[in-house]
Amino acid sequence: MDTLILLIIGAASAYSYSRFIYPKYFFKKSAAELNQFADERRQIVYQDLSLYPVIDNNSWVSAGYIFPDLNLYVLYMPKSVLREEERAIDASAHLSAAGEASEYGVHWRLLSYQEAGSVTDKLLEASTSLNFQEEKQGSKIIAKIGGKLPRKTLTVRFLPLLKGTTTPETRHGKEVVFAYGIDFDSEEEKNLVVNPEKYIERFELTDESALAICADLDKVVASEEFFNSVVLEGLTERSHEIISRALGNNMENNPS
Repeated sequence: MDTLILLIIGAASAYSYSRFIYPKYFFKKSAAELNQFADERRQIVYQDLSLYPVIDNNSWVSAGYIFPDLNLYVLYMPKSVLREEERAIDASAHLSAAGEASEYGVHWRLLSYQEAGSVTDKLLEASTSLNFQEEKQGSKIIAKIGGKLPRKTLTVRFLPLLKGTTTPETRHGKEVVFAYGIDFDSEEEKNLVVNPEKYIERFELTDESALAICADLDKVVASEEFFNSVVLEGLTERSHEIISRALGNNMENNPS
């Protein structure tokens, strides 16, 4: 009789542990492991591409991009020259808008054709590398006791928010600009960016486009306001440390 009671108590304890206690432990542990994995993956991709996307308070869509190897900072939809409802303006106004931008007290301009190509190449690769889901499963043995297999899924998403036009060039006696950016689809169920495609193509000055501006990175980071206005996308806790290290490494590699 005592043995039966002990067996019943043991079975009840095992069920309670597998059904209630273990899942809580699993979710906490797996969340930490998945977040660490995602952070490490982001840092590897950012470092390899020399691309550091930031959340910038001076952008209407909170989007900026640090490119240490190009000595460029790109700001998308700057607040100083656009109203909140202005998602696109005439391409003919982009050059003057860039010259009037006042963020960080530096000189802003439009990207050149070559810079636009380099920037969109990096964004395309980041979009391909940083849109995925990673899942962890709990113990199948313990799940057999409790009747439910715990799962934890982490979604890593990189949103390539950038569209703009290049500095006007004269080709065959005519002033031309090029529109550039990354087009993509959204997989709503998983909240992922899919089918990203880079474009850089001739654009009419009379047509409307979103505005992106750029400035010399070393001038931007010299502003006291910069580090108070930005955090690194997806890595907010160590944001300034990672950015500072990236800038330091770039200065060592490019002492000029």
